[in-house]
Amino acid sequence: MDNQGSNLSNGLVIAVSIPFHWHDRALADCQSAQATNHVVYNLLEGNEEKGVTRAAAQQPSHPELAPIEAKLNLVLQLLTQVIQQQNPLPSKLFVELSATQLAWQIATGVAQHVIPAQYLELILHLDPRVPLPITLCGRVVSVAADGRVCVQLQHHGAAEADAWERWLFRQHRRMVAHSRHGGPI
Repeated sequence: MDNQGSNLSNGLVIAVSIPFHWHDRALADCQSAQATNHVVYNLLEGNEEKGVTRAAAQQPSHPELAPIEAKLNLVLQLLTQVIQQQNPLPSKLFVELSATQLAWQIATGVAQHVIPAQYLELILHLDPRVPLPITLCGRVVSVAADGRVCVQLQHHGAAEADAWERWLFRQHRRMVAHSRHGGPI
């Protein structure tokens, strides 16, 4: 959760185990994910706000809308299941995330094929309730002998960088609350 022992840039660093995969990609090819990322960030924020609202006020503010909300939630859950069946999630990996960098461990045999200054497309499934991943582009900063890869994120503008930082902050806040109170993350 913190950046002790991490060589990521200064600032907020969180460590999570999430479905994650990556592949070689030219920087120009990474631009296509910007519109999808915007939708995913909005879904992530909406899911988190809905959870906070429910926890704070155990009843909906408009009771007449409760049946419609329940049906919409059911449709979204079914849609998520269909999408996940058609596109299985990648394996979970332990990933360290910061506002500007991302790091993870790869097999040493694979590490030979990753070189500094290479661009990678990074696909992160941040929430099981959201069937779409965030797709980021990063430039490899370092590859350690043990297979630890560190990339510098190449955000698609200030709006995407802000959305990423807000998501990181919310996750950090949730982890701190969990560690203090032992509640769900």
